[in-house]
Amino acid sequence: MLESEEVLGGDWDFVGEDTQYLTHGLHPYPARMVPQIARRLLKMYARKNDVVLDPFCGSGGVLVEARLAGLNSVGIDINPLACLLAEVKSNPIDPSILESWWKELQPKIVQDTNSSKNKEVVAELIKFHKTSIRYWFKEETIRKLAVIRRHIRTIEERDIRRFFAVPFSLTVSDKRACCNPQAHKNDRGKRHKKVLCGPLLANSKGRLRYT
Repeated sequence: MLESEEVLGGDWDFVGEDTQYLTHGLHPYPARMVPQIARRLLKMYARKNDVVLDPFCGSGGVLVEARLAGLNSVGIDINPLACLLAEVKSNPIDPSILESWWKELQPKIVQDTNSSKNKEVVAELIKFHKTSIRYWFKEETIRKLAVIRRHIRTIEERDIRRFFAVPFSLTVSDKRACCNPQAHKNDRGKRHKKVLCGPLLANSKGRLRYT
């Protein structure tokens, strides 16, 4: 084991470094560890055939760096969104497969979301625990997001379905495009502006479900 002086020595700020490379920038997440820190610690402490455990893995930055270092890893987090992000970010999928799926999904989503403006498409709306989705989103936005969610849920391949759940969460969390303006007229709206990621993937108990 290295002495603490060796760990504390050197530059750990990584100012100017790219912290969004590969899948690290796939989805924002609060208080993410700088990936270069995880990489350096793994290089200093991990050995061949070690299994890396991150008991508070967040969005999975350590797991990504462990995979890049050729190490197996296990991540644990109480936040279901964090678990989704950690799994997707550390599970490589051939980009050509994702592009093929997107080419199939996009025209269907565009057609149905356009139809949803006139309520021609009936999409399942999600019930929330102790809150109203209509407080946060406009009716038209609710219908469009429900349509997108429905199409994602038709994907049978679990890894592909969970991958597309990530950009969907990012879409939902874009308040500039989605939010009901009424939600920003009081302190509550401001306080919760950044925490409503992925709500349309929630079950009736208010916990995220990506199945």
